[in-house]
Amino acid sequence: MSVKKSGSEFFVEVSSGQREFGATGFKTIVRNLATGISTTLSGDATEEIETIASAKESTVGASATTGEKTVAISNGGTLEDGMVFDDGAGNKYYIEEINATTITLRKALVADIAFGATLTEVGNTGIYLVPVTIATAGQYGIRISNPGLNMRIKEIQVAVEDVILTDVNDAMVAGFTAINTQLDQIQNSVENADESNFTVYSS
Repeated sequence: MSVKKSGSEFFVEVSSGQREFGATGFKTIVRNLATGISTTLSGDATEEIETIASAKESTVGASATTGEKTVAISNGGTLEDGMVFDDGAGNKYYIEEINATTITLRKALVADIAFGATLTEVGNTGIYLVPVTIATAGQYGIRISNPGLNMRIKEIQVAVEDVILTDVNDAMVAGFTAINTQLDQIQNSVENADESNFTVYSS
C-alpha cells in the first residue's frame, strides 16, 4: 500500500494495453475503507505521449474494411513493428507486426481506410495518468473505469497521511546541509585569517 500526502495531487496509471489512444471519459471513485463511503472525483485522465522528431509513414496499398486486423501497404514505407499510426482520420492503431507489405494490428479497424491513404506514426502510448487528490487522512480504495471503452482497473489501496515521513527527512537533510555550510564558512575563515590578527600570550 503506497502512502500519499493529504491534500496533494498524485496520479494513478491506467494502461489500455496499447489498444485505446486519445481516450477520454475516465471515471474515478474513491472509497473510504473505514466508513465505506464512496466519492466520485471530477477530472479526466491524460495520455502519456512520446515525442517523435521525424514521423515515419506508409501508404495504403489496398482499401481496408472496418473490423479487419490487417492493412496492405505499398513498398517503400517506413512504419515499423511496435509503432502507433494515425489513419489520417484521427483513428490510431498499434502495429503488432509488418510482414512484407501487410500490417497486422492489435485492434481491429474501427473505420474503413481508403487505398492511397497515408498512415503516419504518432506518439500515443495508450497509457493514461489519472489525477487524484484526497483531503482527509485515512485508508482508501481507488477504482478507475472508462465506461465508453469498457476499461477498468482493480481497486488499489492507498494510505493518506497528514505528514509523510519523507517530508520530515527532507526537512532534516535541509537543516543539516545549512549547518554544514555554516561550519565550512567558519573553517574557511579561520584557515585564511591573517596571523597578525592573533596575539599570542606566554607566561
